[in-house]
Amino acid sequence: MDQVEEFVRVALGLELESRDINVLQMGLRAAIVYVVTVLMVRLAKKRFMGRATAFDVILGIMIGSMSAGP
Repeated sequence: MDQVEEFVRVALGLELESRDINVLQMGLRAAIVYVVTVLMVRLAKKRFMGRATAFDVILGIMIGSMSAGP
């Protein structure tokens, strides 16, 4: 289990400063954010396509903010 954790840490550059991350690590991070965002939208599809309440609008704004990054 420690080997898997170490592999993920190195592959994503989790202990590096943002200026030290290489293109592969940046791409992997972007792919993970994309997949998680798509899954969140797919799971909440019925809420987004139905009548929008204030909660739905706030949730949509939060998901957009999280997927936009820093």
